[in-house]
Amino acid sequence: MDVYTVLVHGTRSALKYGLIAAFLTAAIGILVGGISAVLGGWFNSIAMRITDGMMAIPVIVGIFMMNQLLLFATGDQIGGFMIPRGQSAALLFVASLINMFDPVILAIILFSWMPYARLTNAIVMRVKQSTFIEAARALGAENGWLLVKHLLPNSISPSVVLFARDIGGMVVLLASLTFIGIGANLEWGWLMAISRSWLIGTFWELVGRWWMFIPVVVVLILFGTSWNMLGDGLNDWLNPYSS
Repeated sequence: MDVYTVLVHGTRSALKYGLIAAFLTAAIGILVGGISAVLGGWFNSIAMRITDGMMAIPVIVGIFMMNQLLLFATGDQIGGFMIPRGQSAALLFVASLINMFDPVILAIILFSWMPYARLTNAIVMRVKQSTFIEAARALGAENGWLLVKHLLPNSISPSVVLFARDIGGMVVLLASLTFIGIGANLEWGWLMAISRSWLIGTFWELVGRWWMFIPVVVVLILFGTSWNMLGDGLNDWLNPYSS
């Protein structure tokens, strides 16, 4: 196996899955947080309580929940064991929608947008009390116009920083899920899973073929660290109070 080829070729899928998952997660969270903050009142309270409730669900639990739904409805699986097919038309319809996308990516998106919603909601709630927003309302601006033209542009900077940092985190999570055999066919995760058996050598050779396992771990560390550093740079650039 050419380790270098797998590392280089795996960069494409890492960037693709990381960008897609992080972008859709950020988009959903920003829209939910922004719209609920603009509408305010009981709608905002209910939306934020739902957000808080979903924030308590770990991503790995959401992946297993979706896995069980697919198993029950169609007999297809992300990982684990097979169970008989279900007969519910509603479950079959939902499973067909899930199968249109990568189930693991979809589960990560559905159970990761809450921090963006909370962050955007808090900032928009503060910004909409500003004088220029009251002036825009006095001139007849609708909620949709205020959200797109004024509120989101003045509230999205922290979410952009979080988005940059989440790209690396998403790829590390996907590689970990591939490593333990749940799904998310990421080349870096498969390389770790295949080469882990060769890491420990014989009794007189403590370390075996380390060049198969260590490089991909180093690449994942560098990938995640690079996106975190980019997020820090964006934070300094977008924050008007940074020195």
